[in-house]
Amino acid sequence: MTNNRRFLQAITAFLVFLFCASPFSELSSQGRKRRPRRTFIRGATPESPGRLLAKAALIIDVPSGRILYEYNASQVRSIASLTKLMTAIVFLEGNPPLDSVVTVTREDARGAGRRRSQMGVGESFRLLDLLYASLMASDNRVTRTLARASGLSMDNFVLRMNEKARELELDSTTFVEVTGLDAGNRSTATDVARLLSFALENYWVAHITATNQYTFQSVNKRRRHILLNTNRLARAGWEVEGGKTGFIAASGYCLATILKDKEDHEILVTLLGAPTNSRRFSETIYIIDWLNRYVYPRQIADTTLIQE
Repeated sequence: MTNNRRFLQAITAFLVFLFCASPFSELSSQGRKRRPRRTFIRGATPESPGRLLAKAALIIDVPSGRILYEYNASQVRSIASLTKLMTAIVFLEGNPPLDSVVTVTREDARGAGRRRSQMGVGESFRLLDLLYASLMASDNRVTRTLARASGLSMDNFVLRMNEKARELELDSTTFVEVTGLDAGNRSTATDVARLLSFALENYWVAHITATNQYTFQSVNKRRRHILLNTNRLARAGWEVEGGKTGFIAASGYCLATILKDKEDHEILVTLLGAPTNSRRFSETIYIIDWLNRYVYPRQIADTTLIQE
């Protein structure tokens, strides 16, 4: 019995050796190799960055104002927390004393949806700290607190948001509340780009939305709060000049941001309706790669030809 077992083991080892030494082993190992991941840029052409999963996109060269790429840029869509750019504009145009202190109320929390907030009911904060929490961390509760602290009723605050949209010629933009939780807050990639450009003219909006991390304490309870920017590009080494993220189910994942690439091009990117949180950022990076491979070299060549 023992001899039979040894014989079978020897035969098995011999067959394994033959297989490993044969061409079939190479085919087998090739089949097990992980296929190289397709990079987004491989699907690009000089005219298009490839198939975007975002539902709408607008890419602008900031210094010249030239549109570098657009896709469904006039399509009206829900914009989620991109709304907070307009909320900040209306709040700041009242010239509030940003060192003044306001307390978060139960009413602020009641209309802020299910998403948890770091800022508890009954905690008191400087208005400036709440502005950071609204624009950096997209906190709905404190955004409602800011609107209340403006001295306007919530209805009048929203009315002023819509009046400001008309002043800025955001003709496809409508607001129904201040946070972006309501799908009725709607705009287009074109209007959002214009809104972002105007919002970043304000020092505090630009500074806050370009900040990676911010730490502060509540005034009364001395609790320490740490905010991280929801714009991952600001936390990943990109030279972000400002921007805002947004998400609700009706809007998909949205991003509006101005940044500089490694070639020092200043680019405004608006993406609406990306399928995942990470996709809105990866598509932005893919687009920048496409610009530097195709668009900017072509523009330089065209300029050279004109000069000659």
